[in-house]
Amino acid sequence: MLYKAASASYSKQYVLVAQVNDTTHIQPQKLLAQVSNGTESIHDIRLFHEVEIFDLNKVQNNDNPPPTLLLALIEPQPGPDPASDLDAWYRQEHNQQMAEQPGWRRTCRYELSECAVGDAGGKAGGENVELRFLAIHEFGDENLLGDEVGVLEPVSEWTKRVMGQAVGIEAAIFRRVG
Repeated sequence: MLYKAASASYSKQYVLVAQVNDTTHIQPQKLLAQVSNGTESIHDIRLFHEVEIFDLNKVQNNDNPPPTLLLALIEPQPGPDPASDLDAWYRQEHNQQMAEQPGWRRTCRYELSECAVGDAGGKAGGENVELRFLAIHEFGDENLLGDEVGVLEPVSEWTKRVMGQAVGIEAAIFRRVG
């Protein structure tokens, strides 16, 4: 499903989200070469593998794609197990906080498997930072999201630590096209 950034100032105006059950035959670099025909700018093509589906509403199918997505990419601080605190924060705090927002449907979390970068842009989060962890927060029409990602209140000490120690963060709101 194709989505357009809600904010005109966001550098990546479009995102295509597709569930692929078997990625073994997908080669992002070759795919990037095929879709980059010189007329459109492609930032990158990324393959992710599933980490968690937080689905209190039991949405589970893609028959009715959500009209709005909040995409959040993050790279935690390097360490022996950089993803463990991030994962615990999502599972024990942030997922529930997102679920309490008007229009929330579910949250799907992924870790980067492979990436091909196009001519239009470097790595997400900055030239030298690859953001490996993606959260796709799905929302229905009744959401109160604007065009820019805002801070969820209250901000816990855990949230401050996770965000403060992150090497890179990128987040944007997207609306379904068509």
